[in-house]
Amino acid sequence: LARQAGAEFVAQVSHELKTPLTTIATFSELLLGYSKLSDQDRVEAVNTIHNEVERAADLINNLLNISKLETGTLPVERQRVKIQDLLQEIVDSMSKSARARQVQVELKIPPDLGSARLDKDLFRIAIDNLLNNAIKYSRPGGRVILNAEKLPENQMKISISDQGIGISPEDCERVFEKYYRSGSKEVTSRSGHGLGLYLAKRIVELHHGTISVHSELGKGTEFSIQFEAQPARLEAQA
Repeated sequence: LARQAGAEFVAQVSHELKTPLTTIATFSELLLGYSKLSDQDRVEAVNTIHNEVERAADLINNLLNISKLETGTLPVERQRVKIQDLLQEIVDSMSKSARARQVQVELKIPPDLGSARLDKDLFRIAIDNLLNNAIKYSRPGGRVILNAEKLPENQMKISISDQGIGISPEDCERVFEKYYRSGSKEVTSRSGHGLGLYLAKRIVELHHGTISVHSELGKGTEFSIQFEAQPARLEAQA
């Protein structure tokens, strides 16, 4: 079983890396072979290579994490995490990407949001993927809101909403499937591998939480994560 999983992982990596590696090779040859390229063309070629390297790195990390999740070998190290600090770190790290797409990211959280026992690095991957999707599928001038709130019965909810292209009801039923991507032109025109939402769902479920999506075509999408917060009595002792 382990050997089969390893073979499948190698096949997945080989297939998914083909496009970014081909693009990197093409633009590298362009830079090396044409001495009369304008400065603007050179900058565009270097930016393309840089973007494809980042895309390949993200893909490899996602595939590695998925492989470990599916084989039960991904270590989970829970610790007390201040949710406000975690979300602020994520928004700060995404600010460059949002500005490049002319998208405003707004963080809405109460001052007494509190903490939860999570694997910080893993949980960040889940929210990173959701926020990255919201930015990617937003139109220039759009707004993405990252909201967090306390719920009854010691629950906490994090929502990421956008004003982007939206998701059809049919696609909403399948967005968390591994490798699934809508066939619509607005989706296929943007880079992606159908792994981010699948990985986010697996990570949230690993923390005994739930993830859901609500969307309307042409108006936007909201993804919500619900999970257990740290009890107030433990907050006071921390």
